[in-house]
Amino acid sequence: MAVTSAVLYFLTRLMTVDYLAPSMISMMGMGVGVDYSLFLVSRFCQELARGLDQVQAMNRTLATSGRAILFSGATVVVSVASIWVVRIDMMRTLAMAVTMVVISAVIAALTFLPAILLLLGKNVDRFALPLGQRRAAVGRGFWHAWAMGIMRRPWVYLVVALVPCND
Repeated sequence: MAVTSAVLYFLTRLMTVDYLAPSMISMMGMGVGVDYSLFLVSRFCQELARGLDQVQAMNRTLATSGRAILFSGATVVVSVASIWVVRIDMMRTLAMAVTMVVISAVIAALTFLPAILLLLGKNVDRFALPLGQRRAAVGRGFWHAWAMGIMRRPWVYLVVALVPCND
């Protein structure tokens, strides 16, 4: 968010930027920044728990979650770029702000955060909150049962999802 805000500040010298742009930067920056960071940190912790050393864990993390982050960021940028079709300056400056903050978040998540995680190593979980310590075993729990039920009868759930609700 800081990088994008700084770039936006200098862009205001060259062009008119809508007053909502800083709010969009904050909103989207926090959303994607936290999301991408959680993807990376949780995967890194899982790989360390499997017994991999730090470098191997980071390589595996970037090969899996890093690829997902890159794809997600590219998807957001492409979808927001479609706003450029609208010939309204306000919408275009907001699209530009969102595009810049998402690109910055992806770059930070794939470069800066892995460097920090490698420095922290196994200490990344040192101050973990005890709330998430008790997890259901793989293949157990509510979400697993829900997903398995949908996969057993996908057509039933599709029909139920398509039934219109009238209030």
